[in-house]
Amino acid sequence: GADAVKLFPASQWTPASLRDMRAALPQIPFVPTGGITPAQAPDWIAAGAIAVGMGASLTAGTPSEATSRVAELLAALA
Repeated sequence: GADAVKLFPASQWTPASLRDMRAALPQIPFVPTGGITPAQAPDWIAAGAIAVGMGASLTAGTPSEATSRVAELLAALA
């Protein structure tokens, strides 16, 4: 069996949608990916995601810019 189910593309869903899925399927851990920004990640986690997948929205730009976004994300999730 799978350890988690990838919800892709997450841009087609909302954290409220995930909350509804978790209510019906509480035994299934979900990992939304695709189209999630650092600003949206806390909402997905609060809705029941065990993790989120991000690419360019987190790592784009210079290493310094990416480092700053990661620090902001970690602070928002703390």
